[in-house]
Amino acid sequence: MRSFLRKCLYLCPSSYCLMFHHIDDGKIMKKSSCVLSIEKFIDILDSGIEFISVDEYVSFSGKTINKCVITFDDGLKDVYTVAYPELKKRQIPFTIFVIVDYLDTEGYITTEELIELSKDPLVSIGAHGMTHDVLTGLSIEKQKYEMFSSKKYLEEIIGKKVDFFAFFPLILWEFCHTIVWHAHLGGKNG
Repeated sequence: MRSFLRKCLYLCPSSYCLMFHHIDDGKIMKKSSCVLSIEKFIDILDSGIEFISVDEYVSFSGKTINKCVITFDDGLKDVYTVAYPELKKRQIPFTIFVIVDYLDTEGYITTEELIELSKDPLVSIGAHGMTHDVLTGLSIEKQKYEMFSSKKYLEEIIGKKVDFFAFFPLILWEFCHTIVWHAHLGGKNG
């Protein structure tokens, strides 16, 4: 697996993002079908890939070529109990995208765990919506609510700016970019 990963990451000069949900140590409460075993996760971490923070990733500098970002969607409990200790031990930065309505519910991180994670310089917190509704099925007003309310709510909890929002599918990028652009400019086209 290590050889395969290295080949994939170094075939073309770019930076990469590995997106995870569950990291399974055999004791997790599965909330998603996207599951990777702890053994395979550790193989990736120890593969020789150089990991960078999401802030470094979006800088698009020449220093980010052939480097990799790790992200986790949904704010699942095992990110805190299983993945975080392994990442911290190796001093690997990562981002966790949190669904606000899932905080403090079974199988997801608690508010206290979120605050603890946010204090670690290795961890970036991003928004993943209030409810996890699929944005394509929502009105523009509801999409704005999902994006901006989750950001604001998380900022109030952690006392820091939340700069990133994870959404699916990526074909929404142009549409969501337009919503964000209009909100930023107060509805003006520019």
